[in-house]
Amino acid sequence: MKKNPLIRTAAAVLLFSTAYWSIWLGQRNSVSAAESEPSAAVMAAAGLEKSDAEDKSTASAAESTVSAAVSGAEKTQPEAASGETASSPEETEQEASIPVSGETEEESGEEGQTDASGSRTAAGENNHAGDSGNGAVTRREILSEYDWLAEHADLFSDGKVDMAGDNPDLIHFMFTYAKGEYEIPADQKFTEEETAEAVPALYQWDGRWGYDPYGDSVIGLSGCGPTALSMVAAGLTGNASYTPAYVADYAQQNGWYVNGTGTSWALITRGAGDFGLSVREVGKDERAVLRELDEGHPVILSLGPGMFTNTGHYLVLTEETDGLIRIHDPNSRQFTGGLWKFDTLSPMIRNIWAFSRQ
Repeated sequence: MKKNPLIRTAAAVLLFSTAYWSIWLGQRNSVSAAESEPSAAVMAAAGLEKSDAEDKSTASAAESTVSAAVSGAEKTQPEAASGETASSPEETEQEASIPVSGETEEESGEEGQTDASGSRTAAGENNHAGDSGNGAVTRREILSEYDWLAEHADLFSDGKVDMAGDNPDLIHFMFTYAKGEYEIPADQKFTEEETAEAVPALYQWDGRWGYDPYGDSVIGLSGCGPTALSMVAAGLTGNASYTPAYVADYAQQNGWYVNGTGTSWALITRGAGDFGLSVREVGKDERAVLRELDEGHPVILSLGPGMFTNTGHYLVLTEETDGLIRIHDPNSRQFTGGLWKFDTLSPMIRNIWAFSRQ
């Protein structure tokens, strides 16, 4: 039977259309696969081989935060001058809970109490971001340590593990502390670089003193107050014996660490004189604070909840530069050295003290 020409034409058009769309979809799928494949540069930046990237494809959001925090990204420094902080792109098993009372500021009559440092910090600065004086560790090891901490979060109080998520140094410290994989060194001396600084940058989780007992906790978890005063006292007097461990022991001997609460403001207001310092309470006034810094007087802030902590914290101000304030954070290597607007810090401030040598 003779076929109708219109039927032949329709069949040809249908065949051509089917072939065209098959080719187009094949190319599109190839493009989509290429787009979804992580580039070598991306995997290298994350410190992963291709197989590692595939293995990590189901990683949790928490792991992503920790990974970013230890990636060494340069843009993790807080945008303090604009009043913003950078967002992070930053145990033998123990059955007993590890107390983390720390340093929150709660006003109590004349003196306040300062409780867990618990600062949320930005990222670490290098591949060995977990070096808390107990040996440098790699990004991959930090991720593994954080996974372990997340599984044993009940060992710590106050959501401490969550707060450590973007602080590689603190992650490593908490891991070694909880596992009991540390030794308290006999030599807790400052380095030559630290003794040469006008106000040395010291950290409470440093392995030289971080594991030392402090009340019902340890300096590494609850000792931002003694560490802050140590920076100021050692810097102004040049006395290298005024380590965080020395100041923490002094605070305990005088009853200025309150179990379950933290370091009393009395360590600052009444204890400073025993370290050869004169201390003045400064009002919450930007010009007064900048004037003290311009005169070479370091300042300690007592902070409430905010970008440094969800409870309370002590922070040291070291100098004024073009109207901005340089800080030393005893819990964060990354925040230390940053420049901040007073207005950014002001909502968190509970008290301010300026220091000079007697």
